[in-house]
Amino acid sequence: MRPASSLSVHLLGLVDFDAALGVQRHLVSETIASQRQSAHLILCEHPPGVSIGREGSRADLLVEETELRSRQMTIRWVPRGGATWVHLPGQLAAYLVVPVGRRQQSAGAFRQALLRALQGTAADQRVAAWRSEASPGLATRYGQVGFVGAAIRDGVSEFGCVLNVSTPPEALELIRWRSAEERVSCLAAARMRPLDMAGVRESLIRRLAQALDYSTYHLFTGHPLLTRTTRTAYVFR
Repeated sequence: MRPASSLSVHLLGLVDFDAALGVQRHLVSETIASQRQSAHLILCEHPPGVSIGREGSRADLLVEETELRSRQMTIRWVPRGGATWVHLPGQLAAYLVVPVGRRQQSAGAFRQALLRALQGTAADQRVAAWRSEASPGLATRYGQVGFVGAAIRDGVSEFGCVLNVSTPPEALELIRWRSAEERVSCLAAARMRPLDMAGVRESLIRRLAQALDYSTYHLFTGHPLLTRTTRTAYVFR
């Protein structure tokens, strides 16, 4: 039996945005109904698309919606913090389902935990980075590479953060990120060398578990709610 305060990590690989949100909704409902302090982390990459959070708007789109559709990129409005984000392979999306109310953790403390985890992950990759408070996330001298945007419903967190590991500049320039650094980049550009996604993934898991005070975490590949499908996706180079 797993400890009551363990972190279950679901590695979904490359997964459709709506499918990942479906898994998140299931885990949030399950966690709200439970009296346990255990938590879930969904870690994945998405096909190209755009999500618009509570601080975002259509004005953040720097290209016409017809161009996004021609690139087979969906636009989704989501009830998370933060503004508008581009999603694509090479970016890690971390969705945290944590019973913050049961753990007596404030929304501000939860956000700081995510920022610490992002900064620690960058340090593991030998990238000098600092926490950005104005536009919550992780900044480097090349621009902001991580963004935090979470929400809390009935004492349970949802959504979380994204970390640009190796993302083409062309894709990042499709939207206005509202970054306090005025530029957006990725860890690979800041490191000036290719990065191993598996290594960054392992680091982010470990740093999130540490920042959220979960001494035990368990890895699971996929999720029973997911079914294998195929779709055509635009490839940025």
